[in-house]
Amino acid sequence: MKASVSLTPFHWYQKMQRENPIFFDPNFTLNWGQQGAWQIFRHQDVQKILGNYEVFSSESMPKIEQSPISNGIVNTDPPRHKLLRKIISKAFIPSVVSKLEPWIREQCQERLSVVLEKGEMEFIQDFAIPIPVSVITKLLGVPVKDFNQVHRWANELIFDPDEMETGAESFFRTQQEQSMYFEALIKEKEQHLQDDLLSHLIQAEVDGERLSLADLISFCIVLLAAGNETTTNLLGNMVLTFTEQPELQTHLLEHPQDIPLAIDETLRYRSPVQSLFRLATKDFELDGHQIKKGDYVIAWLGAANHDPQVFPNPEVFDIHRNNRSQVSFGHGIHYCIGEPLAKLEAKIALEVLFQKVKQIQVKPDVEIERHPSAIMFGLKSLPIIFQRH
Repeated sequence: MKASVSLTPFHWYQKMQRENPIFFDPNFTLNWGQQGAWQIFRHQDVQKILGNYEVFSSESMPKIEQSPISNGIVNTDPPRHKLLRKIISKAFIPSVVSKLEPWIREQCQERLSVVLEKGEMEFIQDFAIPIPVSVITKLLGVPVKDFNQVHRWANELIFDPDEMETGAESFFRTQQEQSMYFEALIKEKEQHLQDDLLSHLIQAEVDGERLSLADLISFCIVLLAAGNETTTNLLGNMVLTFTEQPELQTHLLEHPQDIPLAIDETLRYRSPVQSLFRLATKDFELDGHQIKKGDYVIAWLGAANHDPQVFPNPEVFDIHRNNRSQVSFGHGIHYCIGEPLAKLEAKIALEVLFQKVKQIQVKPDVEIERHPSAIMFGLKSLPIIFQRH
């Protein structure tokens, strides 16, 4: 099976849900080179997989020295996961995240001011990439000079091995580069603590335990990938969707209080994270299919968010629909702790955008392409034209 890389893969979602909602694909390649995995497309089944950590483990990645993230919070199960989450989640509660709002707004305004006079921009490179990278580097206390390096690392962890010249090797090489970089940064901060997330995590303690050096390195790597690429993709997916629906732009200009609704619907309609991996630790029967211990399982969030049994007329973008059941940030104990930050960045970005510009359109005669990823729904580029207010 080859996942659809269409800008509107909705018919593919429905076809899979209708004809092959659960099946084993021996040719599916995971990021670290492993082949073969079950494919799960229906909302109810995706929730069953993600909600049952006792059978479907997040410890799906080979735990090897070349892969620091294999022991990180995203790839661990209880009880260790509970401890890591308890420490790390303190940095992502809404009251803490909201303190970043003035700074994020300033960054958005600065980025937009550079292109306003031109009446056009390449939205991904000029705005959707720099904003999340700036936020994450500020959170961690990473020097501004390392901005481009940080973004390259995030790309190489997220996108498919087939897209990289060296295949799955880049997945491990990138982690080794990051590991050396963050080990040096952490040791420097231990000597000179500052008011940033990494310094706080170095000092954080729960039940008498602190994060080890390996834990801190893994967290930094995961945050760069998850908190960077996902938000970039969310911003790009939002603006692409708005260019397809001019009336929605008009509505949000006149009713900016509905921007959070538009963000939620974009998360469902073009989910930035398309799939999550799990590893079966026991034999399990799912709707008549025998999943064996040791089998890999792919839960398709993008398809689950388009399940007509849960979201009527799922191919219609409707900001007023009930989105409480969407799984864009996962489900169960691994529900994304970065949700408040991602939504805050998106909200501020749209507020600033609509305060300054109107009539956003894709530049004529330009073909928009997605990255060929089974994990992410992200645009390679998005050249747009607009009018100033």
